[in-house]
Amino acid sequence: MLALARLTAWGGDVDPAHAVGSRRSWALRHGLLLALEDAAGRRGLGEGTPLPGLSRESVSDARVALAALDWSRLDPREVADGRGPELTASLPSSARFAVETACVDLVGRAEARPASRVLGGAPASGTIPVNALVGHVDDPELPKRAAVAVRRGALVLKVKLGGRDLDAERSALRALRDEVGASIRVRADLGGVLAADTAKAWLDALAEVGLEAVEEPCGGAALLAIGTGRTPWLADESLADAELRERLITAPACAGVVLKPTLLGGMMACLAIARRAQDNGKTVTITHAFEGPVARAACAALALAVRADLAGLDEHAGLEAFPSLPCAALPAVAPLGVRATDAPGLGLRVEEATLDGLPWSELWRR
Repeated sequence: MLALARLTAWGGDVDPAHAVGSRRSWALRHGLLLALEDAAGRRGLGEGTPLPGLSRESVSDARVALAALDWSRLDPREVADGRGPELTASLPSSARFAVETACVDLVGRAEARPASRVLGGAPASGTIPVNALVGHVDDPELPKRAAVAVRRGALVLKVKLGGRDLDAERSALRALRDEVGASIRVRADLGGVLAADTAKAWLDALAEVGLEAVEEPCGGAALLAIGTGRTPWLADESLADAELRERLITAPACAGVVLKPTLLGGMMACLAIARRAQDNGKTVTITHAFEGPVARAACAALALAVRADLAGLDEHAGLEAFPSLPCAALPAVAPLGVRATDAPGLGLRVEEATLDGLPWSELWRR
């Protein structure tokens, strides 16, 4: 039974040269940390950190929504089971993710079960590969960054493309490939920048540098006009449109989906999307929105629960803004991957002094 709900702001500055997408970068990552406690004093953590420019809500919106929630009606077990969603249905996406994550963590700790099992995943074995985001294609240091990632144990690399100069970007990718060799898997992300009538030409041309897939080559319904190119394409940000999402998941040309729970309605929504995609023969990638360590751990649990094909959960620039909370499922060892663990809940190692120093406000107490 829930006994206490507390909320605090957290986050700070990050390096915009490294927290970079195809069309924008971020110099600040501010969010909310939610703590739920049961009558025995066990605590579950959740994080709501909207991504400016992509999230529909602000941090302030998420804070107001969490403050207004009827916490007396919230049953962590029901939320963790995906039952009774009407209580959280009206919450902004990042706030719902925070509540669901905190409930899953709390239930896992109370039952001494890892979060992936709480989410309905089978006992996991093996490792889900984690790709390393090595930067933007315009960065002259890209091959060196790729080599460093490979030395850290990355078997899959991801590059942000700009979609401006096909020859120049293909040349940069070729230099990266020459640096890391043919055995390393490489993905690219175009962030929806291309028009549909040019996207297929890019997909065909990029096959020459051995890309395994391109995420979001163009945006919205234009994706459905691409068809199948020599390089497979994946849907990412366009999945936020629920009607379009179903069309993408069932489109033969779409090879897979890239899921960011903060943007797509939380853990339970992404569980449903992942399973629907898998039923339609699509690959599933679980990744972050440059959030902090609690959201990253939640994404790792989700990846294990659905047995994702890939996890974009390497250490990233956004983590600079938050306290360090190591996750048992994401050890910094080679090869980089999400590993099954028996650690309860999210498997975070939390120093009490770290949390005690945050400016908590009480939302509700039984």
